[in-house]
Amino acid sequence: MAKNAKFVSKALGMKIHSFLKYGLIISVLLAIFSFATYKSDAIVGKWESPDKDRRIEVYKKDNFYFGKIIWQKPDKFRAEVGDIVIRDIEYQNPHWEGKIWVPEIKSDFTANISLPTHNELRVEATNGFIKKVKVWNRVK
Repeated sequence: MAKNAKFVSKALGMKIHSFLKYGLIISVLLAIFSFATYKSDAIVGKWESPDKDRRIEVYKKDNFYFGKIIWQKPDKFRAEVGDIVIRDIEYQNPHWEGKIWVPEIKSDFTANISLPTHNELRVEATNGFIKKVKVWNRVK
């Protein structure tokens, strides 16, 4: 009986050790995935233009990010509240890439978006030889 008890104890100890080892590995992988998802979602929120004349809300749909106008000074722009001006943005660690519609010139630009700080959204828009860079501020 003592031999069987030692064998069972050893086998149980090995199972617990394996369970803990694989549990730790799975936990670490989940933590890494969660952090990556958190980081990619960092642009989600409300942002105000540098001139304080427009606000957009960036949101996630499926694996892409979009931005719609939620407020703007009247009669200044060709866009309207509710228009989607940022679309098909994908996270490309450590920045985001996609398209931006610039209503003032009625044109699409390639967008490269980064977060210099948690409260600053740096938007670099390029269309051919035209390049604009603006830093938007997070609205709380």
